[in-house]
Amino acid sequence: DTYASKISVLDLHTSRNRHSSSAVSYYDGDITSVTSLISIFEKIKPDVVIHTASPNLMGANNDLYYKVNVEGTKCVIEACQKTGVKALVYTSSASVISDTINDLVNADERWPVIPAKAQTEYYSTTKVHSSHILSYLNVLSVF
Repeated sequence: DTYASKISVLDLHTSRNRHSSSAVSYYDGDITSVTSLISIFEKIKPDVVIHTASPNLMGANNDLYYKVNVEGTKCVIEACQKTGVKALVYTSSASVISDTINDLVNADERWPVIPAKAQTEYYSTTKVHSSHILSYLNVLSVF
């Protein structure tokens, strides 16, 4: 048996970096709006959501980090729960386990997360908050 899968890409703006395949569709949406997400999820009916959204480290501000990394992740979770998504995979950041002094060698998801209050960058602090939210839901978190 063969399995046919479809990939749907959701981003604020999906006009660039498109893959030319009929198996890939693109949706403009905002992960900080649960209404936007539910509307798209109801249309595409995903079995699995892979959440990779995060502001760029260059030029973003603390408000944007919190809005996307924490509030946006909460919206993704809520949209998944309300539309019957079977699995959510969240991509965090290696910064949540980095002490910013030592190199990360053979690091994986088993490494302890450095608490938010001990993080040296606010971006990493917001990723730790998101990781904690997801850990309570038993979501696979990778970096």
